[in-house]
Amino acid sequence: MCPRTDASAGLLFVLDGAKALHAAVRDVFDGQPVQIQRCRRHKSENIVGYLPAAEKGWVRRKLTAAWADPDVAEARAALQELARKLDRLNPDAAASLREGLEETISVNRLGIAGTLGRTLAPPMNG
Repeated sequence: MCPRTDASAGLLFVLDGAKALHAAVRDVFDGQPVQIQRCRRHKSENIVGYLPAAEKGWVRRKLTAAWADPDVAEARAALQELARKLDRLNPDAAASLREGLEETISVNRLGIAGTLGRTLAPPMNG
């Protein structure tokens, strides 16, 4: 059995979409202030993986712009608008964006910017 670690000051984890990792973090740090930032590279590739080549560029640019917005409400709104557009293009891509959307903007919500923000959630290549 793994000893419990004190995270009373809070911890931020950057994870891909693996449900087992997510569950392990929540289990080990149960009841403690834990934030999860979803890896934007993995999320972006998951989303555009559903799309034809001709659509991938503009979707990546929209994701990059939304994630770069320091205003969490604006970032969330831009991602939700993109999901609505993707509903018409490819519902699976839209569902992928919605799944874990809040975890893709954790650094925005926490106000983490500058070098640390780029390290934890690096900008995407267009």
